[in-house]
Amino acid sequence: MKDIKEIAFPSIQKQTLTCFDSDQLGEVVKGASFELHQMDKGAFQADLFSASFGKGTLDIGQYNRSILTEGTFSPEHMTITALTKQSNQDTAA
Repeated sequence: MKDIKEIAFPSIQKQTLTCFDSDQLGEVVKGASFELHQMDKGAFQADLFSASFGKGTLDIGQYNRSILTEGTFSPEHMTITALTKQSNQDTAA
C-alpha cells in the first residue's frame, strides 16, 4: 500500500474571462506558443479549466465567439485537440 505522501492529488483551476486577452488565452495550454484573434464582434467570454495529475495536465478552453489561433504546441508534451462548434441561437428582432 502506498504511503499517503506518495499519492499525487490533482490541482484544479477554473477561470472565466469576460474580455478578450490574447496573452492570457495564449497561456491556457502549457508549453504552447499561440497568437489568438477574436473573429466575431461582440462581448467575449472564455471559460478556462486546468487540471494537473502528477506529470499529466488537462487544459480546456471554451469561448462564446470565434477565435483564430496560430502557433505551435510544445514538442515535449502529448497534445490531443478537439474543436467543436455550437450553433448560435441568437434571433433577430
